[in-house]
Parts: sequence; C-alpha cells; structure tokens
Amino acid sequence: MELKLGIDTANLSPLKKNLLLALPPVIIIALFTFLFIMPALEERKALNEEIGKQKTEIASLERNSSRLPALKAENKRLEDRLSELQLQLPEEKEVSGLLKQVSELGIKSGLQVVSWRPGTRGVHPSKEVYEIPVEVVMRGTYHKFGQFFSNITTLNRIVNIFNISMRPGSFGLDVSFTSTTYSQIPEKEKKELQKKEVKK
Repeated sequence: MELKLGIDTANLSPLKKNLLLALPPVIIIALFTFLFIMPALEERKALNEEIGKQKTEIASLERNSSRLPALKAENKRLEDRLSELQLQLPEEKEVSGLLKQVSELGIKSGLQVVSWRPGTRGVHPSKEVYEIPVEVVMRGTYHKFGQFFSNITTLNRIVNIFNISMRPGSFGLDVSFTSTTYSQIPEKEKKELQKKEVKK
C-alpha cells in the first residue's frame, strides 16, 4: 500500500516508513501538551501558591484573633492608667487652687509662710505639660518641715519640690524651695508649639 502524501514511500526503508507513520501522533501529542497540559500545570502551580498564601494569612489572622481578648484587656488597662495619670495633672485653671493647698499644708504643719512668689510658666522638655513653679520661703522647726514634706506626698496631684535650702533663723529654720506643679498643654496649644519647633 502506498500513502499519497507527495512522498514516494515505496523506496523508503521500513525504519523510515515506521518513523513517518509515528510522526503525526507525536506532533499531535506535543501540540496537545503544549496547548492544553502545560497551561493547566502552570495554572495549577499558581493556584497552589495562592492557596498557600491564603492558608498562611488565615493562620496569622487566627493567631491574632486568639490574642484579641488579651490585647483588648491590655488596652483597657493602659487607658485606665492614662486616666489616673491625667487626673494627677490639673488643668491650668486648677493650678492656683493646688498651689494654695500646698501653702495650707505648710500652715497646718505649723510652719510660717514667709514668702510665696509664683514663677514663670514654662514648657516641660517632654512638650506634653506646662511647668508652673512657685518660689517659697517657710519658717519652722525641722520636725514640722518633715511633716510638711510628708503631707505633700498625700496630694492626689503631682507636686515636686526642688532646690531646698535650709538655714538657721530666729525661730528655728528658714527653708526656701521651689514648688512645681504641672498642667496639661491643651491640644490646640500643643500644635502651635510643634509648629514653632518646626520653624526653628
């Protein structure tokens, strides 16, 4: 039998005839593999990678969601602590009352207030609060000063005592010190201070 392919198959060796007969199926298989199987394999690989990424993301979200109650509790604790600390910082309008309290504590401790001179309000290095100092001179015994400084620690506001200087006086000790309290800087003023810092 002769194949009518424009090729004289009669003169071909049996090996060449067999190769000629096997070539079309090989070409068809190669084309099928190239056009259908290879793209499917590539798509499968891409899908496997995407599934892997999603599984990792799901695992991460599950870990985070399991930590959510603990994070909420920690956040609540920090907010409560912040509120406590903010209560210790009076608003500026309350500062004069607080400083008056310090003076009254001195009098209750049996000390005599010799002088009480408010200083200039300044911005604390943290840029979060104002520092409000008062230069104070009081007179009394060593024991009464100890009681006064102990009473200062019972105030529910932050009051710091700096630059303590003692010298003998006619009626016991004359003690001079700087009493400093702090007030929160309102947000609007804080932004203005930040703008000034940027301009520098």
